[in-house]
Amino acid sequence: MGNVQVSKAILKAMRREAEASGKDVNGLFEEAAQRLLAHREVEELTHYGKSQGRRLGLKPSDVVRFVREDRNSSSYGDPRPPRQQ
Repeated sequence: MGNVQVSKAILKAMRREAEASGKDVNGLFEEAAQRLLAHREVEELTHYGKSQGRRLGLKPSDVVRFVREDRNSSSYGDPRPPRQQ
């Protein structure tokens, strides 16, 4: 693992949090980094979805309708492909 520099105030706060939560500081930084990366991924997906919606001329209400229609379809929630008869 590489070294990372943070401000004294952040390190102090993370040490307090580690002590209060019973975790070590490295574990807290790992958790924080994972959450940051996941948040950024959601932001990127949101941006992509909005840009695609604008490109297609969709309104937010259209997206809500599409999701509801999909959820109401007979195959919603079943990840298996339809059975061949």
